[in-house]
Amino acid sequence: MKSVLLEYPELIVDLISQYKNKPVGRYDFKNDPRGEIIWYEDAKNFARLYPLDLKNYKQVDESNIVDIVRDICIQYRTLIENNGLVKLIYGDNGKQRREKYPQLIFYGVADSYCKASNLDLSAEPNAGRGSVDFKISKGYNSRVNVEVKYSSNPNLLKGFKVQLPIYDKAEKTIHSFYLVIRTTESTKNIDNLNQLRDDAVKEGKIAPEIIIVDGRVQDSASKADKL
Repeated sequence: MKSVLLEYPELIVDLISQYKNKPVGRYDFKNDPRGEIIWYEDAKNFARLYPLDLKNYKQVDESNIVDIVRDICIQYRTLIENNGLVKLIYGDNGKQRREKYPQLIFYGVADSYCKASNLDLSAEPNAGRGSVDFKISKGYNSRVNVEVKYSSNPNLLKGFKVQLPIYDKAEKTIHSFYLVIRTTESTKNIDNLNQLRDDAVKEGKIAPEIIIVDGRVQDSASKADKL
C-alpha cells in the first residue's frame, strides 16, 4: 500500500478529501452513553466514599509494593462486587461497555489511592514491546504491572501467557497482576486461565498473579430475599 501511494499520490489526496467531506455525527456528552467522560468523576467519587487505608505501609519499597498493589486490586474488586461500582460497567441501556471503561475506572480509583502513598501510576506505558494497562512504581527498583481484561475477551489466555510476560520484561517489573472481570455465566475461560497459572507454577516459572472480579449484575438484596 505504501508503494502504491508513493507512486500515485493523487490517491491519498482523494482519500483525505473524502474524509473531509464525510458528515460528522455529534456525540451526546450530556448523557455520555459510551462513558467517555463521566468515568473520571465516578471513579473519584467511589474512591472518596470508600477510602483505602494504606497507613500501615509507612515506607514503600521493593519489599512491600506488591502487597500495596494487591490491596488496591482487592479494593477495586470490593467496590465492584459489594459497593455498586459494577453499575458503571454497564450503560443506561444495560449493555456492557467496552473493556476500556473498567480499565479507566481502575485508573481513576487507583490514582486516588496511589497519591495517598506517593506512588507513581502510569497508564499504558510502553517500553518498546507494547503497552501494559498500568504500571505502579516507587523509584526504579519497585515496579508492578496491572493488566485488566474481561473474562469474555478472546485474547484472555494469550494476554496471560504471552503479552503480560513481555510487558513485565520490558518494564522491568518485580511482579504483575492479571485483573480479570467476569462478565459471563460460563467459567470456561477463567478455569483455563487458572490452569495455565497452575501449570506455570508447577514448572517453576514466575507467573502473573490472577485476581477474579465478578462483574456480573447481581440481584438486589430485597430481590434475593424473595428467592
